[in-house]
Amino acid sequence: MNKKFIRKTKESKPVVAICYDFDKTLSPDDMQAQGYIQSVGDEVESFWKESNG
Repeated sequence: MNKKFIRKTKESKPVVAICYDFDKTLSPDDMQAQGYIQSVGDEVESFWKESNG
């Protein structure tokens, strides 16, 4: 099957997609623990302890 995609309109701004792994299927740990928590100067364990408290 050789169907050609034809874009009917062109967006004036770029289209962006954000993927987030809510159930750890793509990442072995919570997505926030892959750099975000550390970037705000916190340790992963203490962050989740306070967050879940």
